[in-house]
Amino acid sequence: MKRIKDAGCDFVIVAAIQATMPTIVKEMAAQGMTAPAITTYVNVSPAISELVATDIKGKFDVYGNGWVSYEDERADNLALYMEWIDDEYDMNAYAQTGWIAAAFFCEGLYRLEAEGKPVTWTNYMAALEEAPIQNPFGGYIDYANGNRAGTQVMNLSKVNGDEVTGWELVDGLRTMDELLGN
Repeated sequence: MKRIKDAGCDFVIVAAIQATMPTIVKEMAAQGMTAPAITTYVNVSPAISELVATDIKGKFDVYGNGWVSYEDERADNLALYMEWIDDEYDMNAYAQTGWIAAAFFCEGLYRLEAEGKPVTWTNYMAALEEAPIQNPFGGYIDYANGNRAGTQVMNLSKVNGDEVTGWELVDGLRTMDELLGN
């Protein structure tokens, strides 16, 4: 850490899994670093922010990208999710990811039903590929033309222990085209 601190970095990329990221960030704080840290979406969860928020407060910010958002039209989807989920898992990233996966899966079935087609693998895949599928908490997935790239819409948040999720939205969901001004 000392070499990184002495180098005067503008920011530190913490490309680490959930088990390792808090240890790295806490050590950055203990070493007196002030450069902000940027981490991956896998660390943007309440469980992680709880582990580092106190250590970094007033020292530096930790940013992370994500593909989940609860603002605007997604607030209704969050309310529906909250009706069905046990309170213990309400802001659990894994539970929400499962909800998203179920929404994608069901969308294929809804499309088959609307078209009156039998459920076969070929029909199901064709239904998924016919139009983009809206993520209830984010952007969309588009499987057209064999595309399997996953979400192409991300946001940026930073650790804030005062927020319910432990993360404060800095920049809302945007596509690469939007970020590049296309």
